[in-house]
Amino acid sequence: MTQQLSSAASLIGLQVGSRLATFVLTQVLVRLTSPEIFGAAHIHLELLLATVLTLSREGFRGALARRSLSPSSSSSPSSSSPSSLHVRPPSLQNVAFLPVPLGLVLAVCATLSYRTWLAPDELRDHAHFDAALATFALGAALEVVSEPLYTLAIASGRLGTRAWAEGLAVAAKGIGTLAAVFLLRHADTDGRSLLPVGVGQACYGAMTLAVLVTATAQSSASRGHTLAMLLPSLSRSQKPAAEGEGKGKGTQQRFDAQTMQLATTMMRQTVVKHVLGEADKFAVARLATLSDQGAYALSTNYGSLVVRMLYQPIEESARINLSRTLGSLSGSGDKKAEGEALSSATFLLRSLLSLHVLLGLFLVTFCPPLTRALLLVVAGPRWAYATPAPAILALYGSLALPCMAFNGLLEGFLQACASPDQLRRYDRLLILASATFLALVATLSYASAATAGTATARDKAGQGRSQGLGEQIVIVASSVSIAMRAAYSWHFSLAYVKHARQRLALDEKPTKKEDSNDDGGFSPRAVLPHGVTVLTFLASAAVLRWSEATTRTYAPPRGWREALLQLDSPLAKHVALGVSCAALCAACCISLEGKTLRNALNAIRGRRSS
Repeated sequence: MTQQLSSAASLIGLQVGSRLATFVLTQVLVRLTSPEIFGAAHIHLELLLATVLTLSREGFRGALARRSLSPSSSSSPSSSSPSSLHVRPPSLQNVAFLPVPLGLVLAVCATLSYRTWLAPDELRDHAHFDAALATFALGAALEVVSEPLYTLAIASGRLGTRAWAEGLAVAAKGIGTLAAVFLLRHADTDGRSLLPVGVGQACYGAMTLAVLVTATAQSSASRGHTLAMLLPSLSRSQKPAAEGEGKGKGTQQRFDAQTMQLATTMMRQTVVKHVLGEADKFAVARLATLSDQGAYALSTNYGSLVVRMLYQPIEESARINLSRTLGSLSGSGDKKAEGEALSSATFLLRSLLSLHVLLGLFLVTFCPPLTRALLLVVAGPRWAYATPAPAILALYGSLALPCMAFNGLLEGFLQACASPDQLRRYDRLLILASATFLALVATLSYASAATAGTATARDKAGQGRSQGLGEQIVIVASSVSIAMRAAYSWHFSLAYVKHARQRLALDEKPTKKEDSNDDGGFSPRAVLPHGVTVLTFLASAAVLRWSEATTRTYAPPRGWREALLQLDSPLAKHVALGVSCAALCAACCISLEGKTLRNALNAIRGRRSS
């Protein structure tokens, strides 16, 4: 157990380190590469990589994770520690190797298809395009080749191997990318070469494979095994006999039938999730120029940083606590215990929803007027003034991020207590939300094209692109789709709590901030902040937007030092006003929403306030 905790701790530590390294690498690429290259790398090539890896391995990963491994016959009873090496039965080992040929075929076909039909002409004109595409595909292929060793390490409980493989691979990717960037600076490419991105991905795949091969070889040597025992086998395994059949009546099989069936089912789900999850990238790649795609990629990168650092820990903690708490509502007959579990779950959700309302007010108030100043500091004047990144990031931060936050929390409640039939209905809602996204993208794109007054849809889209209109359309459509999911989960949560309270016949006196309806204070009014708090945020938003509009009348600064360190500059005054408004809003929240903040903190910790 101690070794497992140590491995888990090292995995968490290296994941934090890899995220930090990825952020630093992104910052360097933002400074050294053009918006076109940044967009091609984070939209086109990342989409290509995700397609190959997701379709080739995710279904098999899930299926193999649910199949228990049998230690080899030579293993002693003490070898069941997480560091011991397991040897799969031949039929299971053959299934584990199926992602390799599937992934290699997908890598070749996807790369050739992209090169021949899908890559835009403006991208083909960039330096070293073919070499970059080849090295990027090589990196994907190397990752696929390492997949059997990866799943073996996970199934054997060797989390440390996974942690070191991912950590060293991220480091190798950063070193390879930066080395290629600096070497190509002497080749007169002006940051317009994709080759550093391909080199970085190839280094990532090579390091992943090298670490997994080395770790597996060391583990197998210590157990008296050879790597040959881990290769695919042409021999057939004995399929267990069906119940009631005599011993030895099982059939021979090269591929474990149960695992293959499970992998096929999971692969179908993976395809649907991949299409839904990457729909925004598909749309942006279709609607926007490479430069605007770079602005969208930069905005979503910074937005995802907020999600990972702020919202994701809250969501994961809430999901764990909700699953643990709502598991008590199983009709055990102990109404008192079930009532306490329901009260704890509603307290947690109500407290965190109130916290999300406050966080959403901060994003809506401060993100749009201060985005340009932020980009000037972290990305430079080119991104802040020569691309639509400020408008895209402002919309993403003030609209998409709050929608994602509410949906993640409410969806966690639904998934923690919904029945299989209710989950199937939610699956249909997901399809409807995705169809709504596509319909909105098509409708808004057509409307913007008609407004632009151009002859063809392609020309129309081109006029709006200079303002980042295509990317903003995608963000609005995506936010509406996410809001539909959140609204469904919110409606489900209200109905679930009401019916559960009626079933348990709970009779609690609602507080003055709670509805008198039979929902235990779990109503929309219960999560809203004080009226003075809302007015403070509204006043700050109005003042900052007026201040931001006045800064546009001045010439763009040459850098953040000129803009912010000169205290009499318009942008410095604007930022100072923003800091003052933020301090005022924070003080208002502390004084008027202190109980909400304390309840949210206790809810995250799994405690109930008095």
